[in-house]
Amino acid sequence: METSRLKPRQRADAKDSVVPGSTANLPLVMNVEEDFDLLRSFINESNECLTHIEREALVLERNPANVDTLNSIFRAFHTFKGSSGFLNLLPIQRLAHEMESVLDLAREQRLAITSEVINLILRGADALKQFITEMELQLNGVKPVAPYILPMKELFARIQTLIESSKKEAQR
Repeated sequence: METSRLKPRQRADAKDSVVPGSTANLPLVMNVEEDFDLLRSFINESNECLTHIEREALVLERNPANVDTLNSIFRAFHTFKGSSGFLNLLPIQRLAHEMESVLDLAREQRLAITSEVINLILRGADALKQFITEMELQLNGVKPVAPYILPMKELFARIQTLIESSKKEAQR
């Protein structure tokens, strides 16, 4: 993607780190006028990533020790984070970032892949799918272009609980 199209005010800064309580219900705002084609490409790429995440999560559920599958899921969420950050789609970027954090703990073997983790991966993918569906409806003119809020407070709380319990476990 071409970064020169973005205005400086549109770029997501590194200082915009995730603070779950304050970011759980950020509105998804698209710059349709300037980024229509990029948004369309993002939706297509996102649908491919979502299919991949769901398929790989099922493989990981059957074989939690499969490092290649874990890394593959991590990369899909990483792709979401980068592309959504580029387009300033903050709630998508922040959710993908949080999912990356969970998966990174598993990659570092500080978090076991359990059914709870698999369910969290799938819930994260479902939330991303809801955002992508809404974007598609707006870009196709089925719905008016407007900020969209997907309540994610519970999802962010579950992610944070899992991360915190993993950190506490590592300190023992």
